[in-house]
Amino acid sequence: MKKGLKKKPMVCPKCNFQATQPEQIELHHADDTADYGPKKQRNPVYYQSKDIEPQCANCHSLEHRNAAAAVNKIGAWHKKSPKNLKYKNPSDVFISNCPEDHVLQKNYFLKWHLKSKDDYKCAACGVVHWGPDKKLLCLDLHHIDGNRGNSLITNLELLCPNCHKTK
Repeated sequence: MKKGLKKKPMVCPKCNFQATQPEQIELHHADDTADYGPKKQRNPVYYQSKDIEPQCANCHSLEHRNAAAAVNKIGAWHKKSPKNLKYKNPSDVFISNCPEDHVLQKNYFLKWHLKSKDDYKCAACGVVHWGPDKKLLCLDLHHIDGNRGNSLITNLELLCPNCHKTK
């Protein structure tokens, strides 16, 4: 546990989510973290900030990411594939030992694999919206076997941040 909090809570104070694993509760810094640099280079002062707020992974995700752009991509290539695609066929990117990063993989997954907005939900718990305001979650692309290089379509699923933390 970092020094800013004595003990990490297991209930999210924003939405009352009951965490089953400590990893599901993350620390949100209400102040601007840009001054602290990349995560791996942050000094202890960052973790002693008075502005640390524990949140479940879903609430924390909503602080930093907006899912509207992701949802607008769903099924886009079922209608018409753009000419400037890096990969022209799904079988070219959804492969074992995929050389691409998770951002490109997720974009292609949303555009090629999902056919409608009804497909955009957590594969584990089915959630799409979160919190008292029912905001649209930005789902994570999860590699079922834990190998980020194995991007076969049968090894990929969308998970909410809370469920992703338990895998």
